[in-house]
Amino acid sequence: LSSFHLAHPEIEVRIATGGAGAPMNDDWTCAVLLGDGQWPGYEAERLFSSSLQPVCAPRLAAELRGPADLAGATLLHVSHWGEDWPRWLDAAGVVEPSSKGLSFGSYAMTLQAAIDGVGVALAPRLYILDDIAAGRLVTPFGLAVPMVLSWYLVYRASRREDAGFEPFRDWLYAVCAEVELAAHGRAAQLTDARAAGADIGCTLFCPSSHDPTGPRDAAHRCSAHHGRRCPTCSVALARRADGAGRR
Repeated sequence: LSSFHLAHPEIEVRIATGGAGAPMNDDWTCAVLLGDGQWPGYEAERLFSSSLQPVCAPRLAAELRGPADLAGATLLHVSHWGEDWPRWLDAAGVVEPSSKGLSFGSYAMTLQAAIDGVGVALAPRLYILDDIAAGRLVTPFGLAVPMVLSWYLVYRASRREDAGFEPFRDWLYAVCAEVELAAHGRAAQLTDARAAGADIGCTLFCPSSHDPTGPRDAAHRCSAHHGRRCPTCSVALARRADGAGRR
């Protein structure tokens, strides 16, 4: 957020907590929410999704030789995403432990408990990349399962004309493009595209979601699409001066 604040110090950004239980506040111009895209009375533009993977402190990982060893571990849950662990365990082919483990009110609290060595958390990869790079967390197993939900930019149509809407939306899409590319191991591709002067926004700036669980079609990320339509859904794409395409 620091880059946005430096560019637009006049626009207020509020950080609210509450997870899935946090209601959309009509005092807000827009919000970034995790869900299924269905907020009656609101517009919802899909931003990105992720995959879920177990993480724990390095010292705990030494005790986990395979997913079956989770039967003796403390599983850390996010209270309002109760299906996360059952989905991952089913994909791993192991029975859910009889112990209920520990439950927390957010991914942030769950991950802090994992860092502290309390147990094994299951979290979106986008949330754990920094902790893995810093050595605070490790992934004991390679299996990751796609999230059912995605993050959306949510707003009432009447708020589109608010002074801060377009600057925040443009900045948000640009950040999401970089994060999703990095999360899928394409950081080098992003660097090469910038060096060549190519547009990197078309991938994420098409407002249609062609795949509810994964990244959009890489064919969109091409400067040749400027002034044309998305090859998958025919939505018009346009070029901005900063190199990010949007509807």
